[in-house]
Amino acid sequence: MARRKKYIWEDKTDTELKFWPRKSQEHYLSSPTLPSHLVKKRNSARISAPEKLSVDILATRGIINGARTIHMSSYYQSRAKEKFSIVIFTISGKATVSVGKRKYILTRGSIFVSPANSEYVLQTKETWKNIWFHLDSSARWRSIGESQAYTKRSVRYSEIKNLVEMWLVEIHKRDRSMAFLEALADAIVSCLRNELIVEKKEETLSYDDIISQLLDGEMCKLSAIEASKRLGLSVYVLDKICMHARSEKFAKILLSIKMKKACDVLRAGYAIDEVASECGYSDRASFSKAFKRYYKVSPSEFR
Repeated sequence: MARRKKYIWEDKTDTELKFWPRKSQEHYLSSPTLPSHLVKKRNSARISAPEKLSVDILATRGIINGARTIHMSSYYQSRAKEKFSIVIFTISGKATVSVGKRKYILTRGSIFVSPANSEYVLQTKETWKNIWFHLDSSARWRSIGESQAYTKRSVRYSEIKNLVEMWLVEIHKRDRSMAFLEALADAIVSCLRNELIVEKKEETLSYDDIISQLLDGEMCKLSAIEASKRLGLSVYVLDKICMHARSEKFAKILLSIKMKKACDVLRAGYAIDEVASECGYSDRASFSKAFKRYYKVSPSEFR
């Protein structure tokens, strides 16, 4: 009788070597990284991924993908020179990670961060449950601040765990709520930034106050320059505040607010011309072009 293979998947590339034990489990938040023949759509399956959303909510926030994972003993991964960052929260069990000549033990409540282009080797000798994220190299995540992989204790471990659990429940519902998923995605980003990025304090100006005013129906219709005049601040100062808080310029944050509003109004059944007007665009064509550039689908396809 032929001996059963120890690994369900082996991945060997120029940047990664990975061995996946047969009984390991993985539930993706969005697109899977495992080969499609191993992945099921059912949340109850051992390896699952949700049906695609009309808009990849996490990707628009710089989260390429992520998952809740349980690896059995003998999981192995070595990584070098990937163009994205990896963040791993340990939920239970243990894993060993080697960074250069240093070796660390990942245990419950720890966070492991591997910035883009860094190297490490990760192995398990027992069951290890974790949540991981791949983060793109956009300005939002570029200020992680290290060139080498590192580990530390997490300050938002419980929040991340609960948010991911809620996401996995909602994303697999037939009548899943895009608005709720948007809110969960924002909360996940906020927790990750709190873990990874040292914020600079702004003593005289408040980012939250600016956002609160931008969420006003009329302010949302303005251009970045018009909004800056209404706020009584220069675009330079607004950029400085927004970069400190979100690593994004004021115009980009204003655009994200416009696009979220556009999604809400489209879901409410408004005509595309009306949505364009509500979001401050002079005509349907310019709005449709901006919407497709942002979400990679046209407003009519989004419906």
